[in-house]
Amino acid sequence: MATLFPPSKLEVVGYARGGQTFPVMKLPVEIRLMIWEYALPGPRVYEVMDAPNASQKTPAAAGLMFANVRDEPPPALGAVSHETRVFALQRYRPLTLSITTKYVDLSRDVLLLEPYLLVKRLLRTLHFFSQIPLVRDSLTRLAFGTSYGLYTGISHPVLSWKVSKSNMATLLARLAKFPKLRRLVFVIHQEFQFDFNVHLPYASTSQHAEMAALRPQLVHQGYRFKFDIESHLNYTQPRHPHCNEFLHYPLAVDEDKDDCFDKDLEDEPELIESWPTNDDWRRFRRRFHRSLHLAVEKGPPGSARPAVMPKLEGASLLWKYSKAQRH
Repeated sequence: MATLFPPSKLEVVGYARGGQTFPVMKLPVEIRLMIWEYALPGPRVYEVMDAPNASQKTPAAAGLMFANVRDEPPPALGAVSHETRVFALQRYRPLTLSITTKYVDLSRDVLLLEPYLLVKRLLRTLHFFSQIPLVRDSLTRLAFGTSYGLYTGISHPVLSWKVSKSNMATLLARLAKFPKLRRLVFVIHQEFQFDFNVHLPYASTSQHAEMAALRPQLVHQGYRFKFDIESHLNYTQPRHPHCNEFLHYPLAVDEDKDDCFDKDLEDEPELIESWPTNDDWRRFRRRFHRSLHLAVEKGPPGSARPAVMPKLEGASLLWKYSKAQRH
C-alpha cells in the first residue's frame, strides 16, 4: 500500500552479556536525567470532542471526552525506580475527561479537534479547555483536523462561507486564553499502522491474508475509516498503546512523479485516494491567514487576542498502534 510515511525501522536493543546488569544508578545524576528523558515516549496525539448533550453550563471535565475512551497510565519508565517515577510524574499529569483519565505531557503531546466539530461545538470545546487548569496553563500546540476534496481542496469549518465573519474573532478570543500556545497544526491527511490484527471494514477474506503479511507496515490511508478503528480499539480488550508521527508540509516529494498526488484517478480502484499537495496547503494557509488578519483589523473592538499569534503548520499524521497491553 502507498504511504506518505517511510517504513519504520525495527529497533535493535542490546543486552549486557553474561546476565550482568549495568549500574545505571551509579552514574552522575545529570547523565541519569538524560537517560530518563530519552526513555520517555514520543509525542502522542489525543482526539478530544464535546460530550453528548454538553452545553455551556456543563462542568468542563464532564463536557469533554476522548475519542479513545481507554485509560492511559503514566509511561512505563515510572515503574523502574522511585527516581524515575518522580521524573515521569513531574512531566505527565492526569487529565480526566468524562470517565477517562490519561496521563499527558502537554509540552509534548497534542490535543486534536476534528472537523466534525462545527463552529459552535469547536468554540464550546475550546471554552471547556480554558476552564481546565492543566490544559489552559500547559498547552503549547493544538491540532485541528481538516477536510479535503480533489476539487475543493483543504477546508475547515471556521472558513466556511456559511459561517458568520465574527467566528474567526471569537476563535482568536478563545485561543487567547492559552498563554503558552504557540503552534496551530492543521492535520490535512491521516494514516494508520498496526502491529496486530484489526478488523478492516472494506477488506475481503483474501485481502486479510495478504495484508497480514504486511504487518507491522499495515497501513490504510482513509480518514473515513477512522471511526471503525476507534470502535475496534475502544471495545476490545486489552488496550493498544499508540504513538504518532507528523510529516510537515511542504512535503519533500516530486508531486509530478508521485501517483499519490495524481488528480486523475477515475480508472483507479475505489479505495485509492489523492493526498493534498503542497499547493493545496499553501492556498489553505493563505485563506486562513487572510481571515485572521481581517478578524484582527475589523473584529469587534476590545476583543481578546493572543499575546503571540500562533504559527500555522500543516502536517500529515500517522497513528501507530502496537500490540495490546493489560496494564
